Amino acid sequence: MSTPIERAAGLTGDPLRALLPAIAAGLGAYPYDQYRHYPARTPRDGRAPWEAYLLARLERMAADPDWSFFTRSDGPTPLLLGARSAAWDRENVGVGAASLSALYCPDGPDLRRRTGSLLRECLAALAAAGVTFVSARVNGDQLDVIHALEDAGFRYFETAVWPVAPLTGTAPARDPRVRLLVDADIERAMQLAADHGYRGSHFLRDGGFSREQVRRLNGAWIRTAWQAGEPIAVIESESGTDIAGVLAFRLDPELSSHLGSTYGRMRFLAVDAEARRQGLGRALFTGAMSLLRDMGAEHADSGYTTKNHLSARLHSQAGFLTAYEEATLHLWLSPP
Repeated sequence: MSTPIERAAGLTGDPLRALLPAIAAGLGAYPYDQYRHYPARTPRDGRAPWEAYLLARLERMAADPDWSFFTRSDGPTPLLLGARSAAWDRENVGVGAASLSALYCPDGPDLRRRTGSLLRECLAALAAAGVTFVSARVNGDQLDVIHALEDAGFRYFETAVWPVAPLTGTAPARDPRVRLLVDADIERAMQLAADHGYRGSHFLRDGGFSREQVRRLNGAWIRTAWQAGEPIAVIESESGTDIAGVLAFRLDPELSSHLGSTYGRMRFLAVDAEARRQGLGRALFTGAMSLLRDMGAEHADSGYTTKNHLSARLHSQAGFLTAYEEATLHLWLSPP
């Protein structure tokens, strides 16, 4: 039986909420939040929609036992790092893992040193909580934070782009082979995710993970999305006897309520390697956009690594424009 990951010793609950006024005061000049450049309707209360969404996310995360927070207030502005670790990762990947986010790290003359000091505290707490692997995703322009991560031993693996597309207006008819997944499809959908996802992913590039671990992760991810009731689009093979591709997506009510526009999120795409170069991936991608539109979405966001040139072209041709870019870095706290 695996050892559960404890919540890392960090700032939680009310002490974190006490920081929010200081963070809120500086958000107008803060350029690094993912959603700053997402299309949004004009705010009614004087605060930019992305600012309200960030503050709401921090409130929600403060109540989530999977999140721990680390802060420094020894400069002109506070710094805030968040680390999320969950039993799901150990159960499905076999290692204690955490994802690290630079939630609020404003520029300043001493940012690299201050971030480095905060990272040491954060990583020590994660190690004590049973975490062995940490991934960090940071705005690609936050060089002081990226360099502090490198100083702490993190290594760069990829840059990911988050583009957004409008879903309103006239759209091409959905390919009749594209439909929503049903119970009978789930085992095949998990196999497609496990064996036919993007082969250049940052997990596959990290020698600390075996191919089998990444297969298990991708398959379990699709299963978990299905069990959570999230929609999954599939495309039937040319013969019509099986499915040849899978694309997970969902509506995001919290994001939508703050930005004032209904957002769908394209989350994971895999197409059987033997069925590629037949237009199935494009048909599945645009079909999922059509399904989101039918569900009331006005915008969709997605994500892909800049190494995946086929995905970049697919997104561009479907009308997606880049809204955010982030660097992904990895650190093993103990040998894999």
